[in-house]
Amino acid sequence: STNTESLIVWGIALLLLERFVSAATIHLSPQEAYYWNYAMHPALSYLDHPPMVAWVIRAGTLLLGKSEIGVRIGGLCLVVFSIWLLNALGRLWFSRRAGLWAALLFAVIPVFCAYGPVITPDVPLVCFWLLTLYLVSIAVLKDRPSAWYGAGVALGVAMLSKYTALFLVPSALLFLIADRAHRKWLLRKEPYLAFFISLVIFSPVILWNYQHQWASF
Repeated sequence: STNTESLIVWGIALLLLERFVSAATIHLSPQEAYYWNYAMHPALSYLDHPPMVAWVIRAGTLLLGKSEIGVRIGGLCLVVFSIWLLNALGRLWFSRRAGLWAALLFAVIPVFCAYGPVITPDVPLVCFWLLTLYLVSIAVLKDRPSAWYGAGVALGVAMLSKYTALFLVPSALLFLIADRAHRKWLLRKEPYLAFFISLVIFSPVILWNYQHQWASF
């Protein structure tokens, strides 16, 4: 019903408000201070993570200064976008209500509740992972070849966030193989060009590793 949907929206809004309050008042964890140190020393990549978390923190501190909320504001914005993306994915594949419930569950599940009040590489990873899924879904469900190129960009940025984003590639391939209705894309150029685009975007990390004896890999 409309009342239930309104309650879900208000619940999501309150959970986001709680995240913003926590982000502004809780001291940085040692892990966050470590990533802040990344941001103060710009590089193409770092030993144990790609650079996106550093870029997000640097943007936030340029906007709001060297404060807890400055370090976290970029991640908070990505969390809001992640919730919107999950809602959009639910609507695209199932229904309006499914999208709202998916967004609420994302906002309330404990492992995701930490994202926003705490900035880690997982925050941009989840956001751009969802964006990749959303654009691939647009491509296959609405038969829009150009959406693959957007998905390639999103995948590249996800890989700049955390190496585990690479698992999206075999996942998408298995999906296309398993689903007869969408198997035609295996014979189209767009998915392969999308993967090439993602590698171009990820290339700073490859270059950094080449310069540092492949330390991360």
